[in-house]
Amino acid sequence: MAKKKKTSRLDILMSAKKAHQYEVGAGGNVMDPMMSSVRGIRLPSLGLMDVLGISALRDSCTVLIDGESGASKSSLAIDMFNWGLPYAAGGAILDCENKGAFDVAYGMLNPVTLWTGHLVMQTCLTVEETQSAIKGLVKMAKEANKDLLRDEQIPFIIVTDPLAGNAAQETRDAIKKAGSADRGHGGRLEALLWTIFLKDHEADIVNLPVISVFVNHTKTKPEQKGPRAISKEYNPGGVAQNYATTIQIKCRRAKQYDSTAVAGMSYELIELKCRKNSRGPTGRRTSVRKCSKRNEDGTTTFWWDWGFNSGEFLLGLSRGHPALEVVQVVKKSDTSYECKAVGLKDASLSEVGDAVMKDEKLVEEIKTACRIFNLREFQSITDEEYASLHKRATDAEAQYRKDNGIE
Repeated sequence: MAKKKKTSRLDILMSAKKAHQYEVGAGGNVMDPMMSSVRGIRLPSLGLMDVLGISALRDSCTVLIDGESGASKSSLAIDMFNWGLPYAAGGAILDCENKGAFDVAYGMLNPVTLWTGHLVMQTCLTVEETQSAIKGLVKMAKEANKDLLRDEQIPFIIVTDPLAGNAAQETRDAIKKAGSADRGHGGRLEALLWTIFLKDHEADIVNLPVISVFVNHTKTKPEQKGPRAISKEYNPGGVAQNYATTIQIKCRRAKQYDSTAVAGMSYELIELKCRKNSRGPTGRRTSVRKCSKRNEDGTTTFWWDWGFNSGEFLLGLSRGHPALEVVQVVKKSDTSYECKAVGLKDASLSEVGDAVMKDEKLVEEIKTACRIFNLREFQSITDEEYASLHKRATDAEAQYRKDNGIE
């Protein structure tokens, strides 16, 4: 009788995987540790890349931006459309408080984003109306990109501001019936509606070029801890927003600068802290200058000085950091800096940071030295495509001004 061959433990281990192999469908394969199926829009600065540990804001995800009143939460969310400009990103700003951040968008965004029809700005009066708008936009993003290769897809950014800003229709009906003194709801219905919606929303955007951004306030409530009472911070609208989101960023107004410090311009320092990061480190923070300037026609121009953030990040590298072998920023005075890597001898920190970010090869070397994960980006539009879109935007704005009698 022939001797039976003994099965090795390795053979058993390898064959055991067959029990776990079955059809999982699109987006279900968990064996994608380097996120090869994901695309992103490049983050605007080295400081923000370092905080999140990744080079781009990935799609198919949700982002929560929170903080106290006046912390520039809405402004940061709107600025994300500028991050998506190189890819002709579209999307929507859904205003849930009728507070009109549209003029801020006008003062912050590129004409291509504003005037080519790529951006929708809508005031939503109820939770149901907001959720319906989000679902409609996700459906539009899916339809617009269904025949495009993954790299060539056009990202959609959906900003909901704020998540807990409006009431449910049932709440509004109850108030009409019982008066504004009705105490039977207290936000519980809205929290339940958002909890249910967010679970479904996360499934809706799998493998889609959608970045869903929720802005919300932070509030505090007393909580008893043994013999003493403490203040606990929370976001109204249910806890699902904290668990479901991929990234959570807290904005804090760190300092207000006198407008006379820079002629015709005022700015404030905003601290950004990563409170949650499902794709990288958590707890890191960076500061960015948010600037504004009043124009002659009464409008205001806003911008985030990401160049300053990049320059400040490089200036603050500790002695012996590997990135110093690639690029060094030297302080000459309070307003003058030198960076040989980009050929600048007497420049502002913002100019240094902007010059570094424009040097693709240099940025790649810095990311490697700083161990920042390099996420694959969407295909950028060409200079010719941008010029064509800008011409259309200019014509559309001129027509708008003519139709509305605006000089």
